[in-house]
Amino acid sequence: MATPLFRHILIALLICTMRLDGDVAIDVVQRDLTTTSGVLLEIDGDSIRFTGEDGTISSLPLEMIAFIELITPEEDTTGVSGVLLMKNLDQPPLEIKVTGVDERSIQFSVENGVIRTLPFKMIDFISTDSKPLPAGFPSSGALRLVDGGVLTGRTQESTDGFTWRNWWTGPITMTVEEIASFTRPSTNGVVESSDMDDVVSLSNGDRIVGFIDSIDHETITIEKADGTVLTVPLENADQVLLANRITPESGSTLWSNVGDRFMVDSILYDVENGFQVDGRPMSASLISGVAFANTGITPLCAFPITLEETSDTPRFHLPEPRILTGSTRMDVSTIELKGPVRALWEFDQTDLGLICTLMVPPSSRRHADMVIRVLGGGELLASFEMNDSNPTADVALRIPGKTLAIEIIDSGGGPIMDDINIQGVVMFETQ
Repeated sequence: MATPLFRHILIALLICTMRLDGDVAIDVVQRDLTTTSGVLLEIDGDSIRFTGEDGTISSLPLEMIAFIELITPEEDTTGVSGVLLMKNLDQPPLEIKVTGVDERSIQFSVENGVIRTLPFKMIDFISTDSKPLPAGFPSSGALRLVDGGVLTGRTQESTDGFTWRNWWTGPITMTVEEIASFTRPSTNGVVESSDMDDVVSLSNGDRIVGFIDSIDHETITIEKADGTVLTVPLENADQVLLANRITPESGSTLWSNVGDRFMVDSILYDVENGFQVDGRPMSASLISGVAFANTGITPLCAFPITLEETSDTPRFHLPEPRILTGSTRMDVSTIELKGPVRALWEFDQTDLGLICTLMVPPSSRRHADMVIRVLGGGELLASFEMNDSNPTADVALRIPGKTLAIEIIDSGGGPIMDDINIQGVVMFETQ
C-alpha cells in the first residue's frame, strides 16, 4: 500500500541525475543475526543475490533479511557531501561535494568533477548528514511522519496547506495528523518529547504547549490548556512536535546518506540499471541502507539511558553519556560512555537483535584497559577485553529479556581512559 508520503505529491517528481554506479559493497544482516559482506548483484521482488568475499554467489529470500547496509568507499567519507536544491523548481537536484563556503556563496564539485559556485540566494537548501556545518551554510530541516518516514528539506510556500519540499519527493502537502514533528533549517537543539501535548518551540526561545489545530503555509494555530487560541507565524517556529503516535507502516524502507528515511513500496537493483525505488532511479552513492519489511529497526540512541555504578568500582560521579552528532548512517548515532559504569536500556518486547561495534576512542587507547560486559534480561551474553591491542569488537546478540545492560569494568590500569564508543548500534525484531 502506498504511504501518505507518496500520495500528495504536487508536481511531477524530480528525478535525481544518475551516475554510473560501480560495484556496490554491502553488509547483509539477517534476522538470525548472521552478517555477510559482499558485492550486490541483484534485488528483485523476492530475493537478493550478491557475491561474497570468497567469490561465491549467494541468494537469500528477502523475508530472511533484517536490513542491508551499503558501504561507502573511504575516499567518499571526507568533507561535506549532500544534495543541493535550487529555488527554481524546474532545476533537478544536484549531488555535490562542498569545496568551499564564504559569506555569500558556496563552491562545490558535481559528479563529473566540474567545480561550480552558486550564491546562497539561488539555493533553497542542501540536504547533508554532516555536522557541524560551516556558518551560513544553507542547511535543511527535517520532517518526521507518523508512518516512520523522515524527510530532509524545508517548508514551502503553498496555498494548499502545510507543504514540505524534499530533494527526492519534491513538494508534498499533508495534514496535521500525518506529522510527528518538524525542525526548520539551522535550528539547534531538540524539542522534548510529549505523550499528551503538542509543542511549538520559537526562535526567541519561548515554548508553547497545547493542541495544534492546524498548520498552513503561513501560520500554526495552537490552543493552550486554558482555552487560549494563539496564531503563530510559521517562520517564527524553529521546531514543532505533535503528540501523534508514530506507527511505521509495513513495506520497504530506504535510508539516504543525507538523513532521510523513505517508506516505499518497491526497491529493486541490477548491475545494469542500478537502484530503482518505486520505479525511479536513485544513485547508490545516496543510499546508506535498505530493509524490505517492518522489522522494527530502531537506533539504540532513541531509547532512554539509565546509568548506575558498577559493583566492582563505585564512583562519586557518573558522567552523562553523549550522543555524538557527527555524520550518521541509517539514522544511527554513536553513543559515548565513560567508565567504569553500567548503562541500562528498557524495551517493550523481548528477543530483539542487537548489532553494533564497540570501539575505544583513539585518544584513550594508550592507557585503556577494560572489560566490556553485555547483559540481556540480567543474563551475561558476552564479554570483551579491550585495550590498545584490542580496540574494537563487533557485537551481534539476541537480547532474551526486555532489558539491555552494557558495563565498563576497569581492569586495573585506572579508570581515567576507560571510555567506549558504541557505533552503528541498532535494535530490530528477529522474528
